[in-house]
Amino acid sequence: MKHYKVVIKIICFILFFCIINKTLCFLAVDDTISFTRIMMHELYYPDSNIDVLFLGASHCYRSLDTRITDKVFQCNTFNAGSSNQSADGTYSLLCEAVKRNKIQKVYVEVGYAMPRYETGYKDRTQMTGTYIISDYMKPSYNKARFLLQASSAKHYANSFFPARRSWENFFHPAEMLKLLQKKFSKEYREYGYVVNGNEEYCGKGFVEDDTEIPTGGFYSMEEYQKIEDSRWSEDWQESIRQVIQLCEEKGIALTFFSAPMPDFLLVASGEYDQYIEFMDSLLEGSSAQYYDFNLCKPQYLSLTENNFKDDNHLNTKGAKIFSGLFSEYFAGGLSGENIFYGSYQEKIAAQKDTVYGVVVKDNKEKGELSLEAVTNADSMEEIFYIAERTGRDGQSVTQKSSICGLLPYSSGETGTVDIRVYFKGVETNHISVPYGAE
Repeated sequence: MKHYKVVIKIICFILFFCIINKTLCFLAVDDTISFTRIMMHELYYPDSNIDVLFLGASHCYRSLDTRITDKVFQCNTFNAGSSNQSADGTYSLLCEAVKRNKIQKVYVEVGYAMPRYETGYKDRTQMTGTYIISDYMKPSYNKARFLLQASSAKHYANSFFPARRSWENFFHPAEMLKLLQKKFSKEYREYGYVVNGNEEYCGKGFVEDDTEIPTGGFYSMEEYQKIEDSRWSEDWQESIRQVIQLCEEKGIALTFFSAPMPDFLLVASGEYDQYIEFMDSLLEGSSAQYYDFNLCKPQYLSLTENNFKDDNHLNTKGAKIFSGLFSEYFAGGLSGENIFYGSYQEKIAAQKDTVYGVVVKDNKEKGELSLEAVTNADSMEEIFYIAERTGRDGQSVTQKSSICGLLPYSSGETGTVDIRVYFKGVETNHISVPYGAE
């Protein structure tokens, strides 16, 4: 009898804890434009059994349009991607999904950034990618395990008490009232699809974005970390093994893939083939396979700057193109066709010489800009730029130089520089960037 009372008390405590936690979150946490909140609701309450599940970080939910994959796969597909979703988040979402669905196939997007930048889970300092998922998971052993393993103990308070992360809102009653008005709206209560700037939630996890990079418009204001210097996270690899093991136990066909990224990013990062070799080695001996769509031949997948929202992600146009190819390939429509190059180096070598974009570095202490063309050309001798610098005072200065030249400016000066890059006498790139003191 005593044991029975203890169990009842524990259950009551847990229920009380969950109710209080939920209430405080409702009062303080503004998730009224959260895409993941809606995605998680649809994951828990799908219209029908989820047959094909997509998992991964932002490349996943921005690349695979479920309106297209449903039609081509001829079944119910679902995109459970989320921002900065690391492999432990992927595994936790997979655990939730297999509890409630008879999933036939799982496709996990594994862009090179996550295993490259991910630290050991206990050393994490940025928890947003974890909380985006955990805040909307139902109470369960799986959720507790995820949060306990996702970080060191110093983050547990914020992990298990989400309202603590927004505690300052309790001191602004007017703002809380505005938030409550939004949360009591029909759109919020019924998980209506939301729009945030150019981004729009389109159902079953897919988010489209109409932002478009102009032709010749790729640039970066900082140098990319080289792939050859990468150390692949051991924790990330272990979580991938857990995903493989769970799929094998459930008899689910598992495929890993990398969504297409701009050649500007991959060439600037260098030695992309090293990442492909890492993934092949990681999956060796398992039943899972890996496909990298950055190796696609142009007759099957040809993307331009206009198909990307930034130097990393597809936009709405690009996602439609890729979703069609992806679905057709894995649904068997391209069976027997070799749509991939043998390596990324082979793909780049097959392209005509071009300038993919420009890395612009602003040395504010010295008062100078340096430009580096990202190109597959063997020599940069025929690459030069014309830069027109307009300072805050409205005065313009025009300079013509080789791509390796420096563009100096006066100490303390701020403004915008318009840069046109020429290759073999033809303009290839046109960008406009800020410069100078903060």
